[in-house]
Amino acid sequence: MQETEIVQAAIQHLHELTGIAVHEVGPEGRTKPYRDPDTALELEIPGKKFFFWVDVKNEIRRLHLAHLIDSLGKDPYNWLLICQYLSKDTSEQLKKENINYLDASGNCYIRKGNLFLFINDQKVSPQRQAKTSKLWKPAGVRLVFALLLNPELINQPYRVIASQSKMALGTVGTLIHELVKEKFFTHYNGVYRIENREALIHRWTEIFHTVLRPKLVQGRFRFATPRDREQWQDKKLYQIFWGGEPAGAMLTKYLYPEKFSIYSDLPKTEVMRQLHLVPDTNGEVELLKPFWNIEATQVEFPHTVPPLLAYAELNVSLDSRNRETAEKIKKQNHI
Repeated sequence: MQETEIVQAAIQHLHELTGIAVHEVGPEGRTKPYRDPDTALELEIPGKKFFFWVDVKNEIRRLHLAHLIDSLGKDPYNWLLICQYLSKDTSEQLKKENINYLDASGNCYIRKGNLFLFINDQKVSPQRQAKTSKLWKPAGVRLVFALLLNPELINQPYRVIASQSKMALGTVGTLIHELVKEKFFTHYNGVYRIENREALIHRWTEIFHTVLRPKLVQGRFRFATPRDREQWQDKKLYQIFWGGEPAGAMLTKYLYPEKFSIYSDLPKTEVMRQLHLVPDTNGEVELLKPFWNIEATQVEFPHTVPPLLAYAELNVSLDSRNRETAEKIKKQNHI
């Protein structure tokens, strides 16, 4: 859907569900907001009108949620987020942060003055997604990560690329073609060169969290004792790599971790032994399977995941200090 279609569908369904008159209006006579709105709406009940600046999105992805909450949260009661589709988790998070929202089916959370609307029982369907290229399937996500770590890898023989990316040899050529097609790499005189690195990192981070990371999760645990948690960094570990918040703490000395991501190919029992963990579905420790060639990064980073991965994990966090840590990692490691 185009933005205008999303807004009109949302207005229509909200009116049908509540009887409230909703109109798009101009900004005449109003102080310009701190950020440019997509449009403005006025909700009218008998004897009262409520004005909102409007930010229109198609769908909110995890990568954008924290930054959107930070932005709209500066003036939450005067802004309304309108989306074609909001997942249950996203709408719950927006409600928790007191961000007004309205989707194209009429589901909403809107608070301003004595106006309070909350609708969450309307069936919604995610908008049709464009066909995803093979590049953004799990194998492609692993390849892109390997190439972001070492852009010159793309000029190596396919068997080397496949080994470094932990993927099948037969898919390498197709995925490289997709990288060139999407203008992330150029190919001239037989040599590939990376282009639009920043855009590629942004895209990879988004797809990593939606496509690959969920498949890597091996289970959740908690530290056996408070002392084990306090001394997490003192443990002598073998083939276990800190990710997320603990990686951020080790790489920047800026963060005290509350949630612990660890990557290891070891059996769960061995990971539990080394870290003194016990199974707990609500625990603070999440175990994931490594997806990159550990031998290529272990010498430089013997205790943490590569900084690019730590950055990607922290940059989508709703915690502002985690995102600040992500930026420090990016700057310090020239990501």
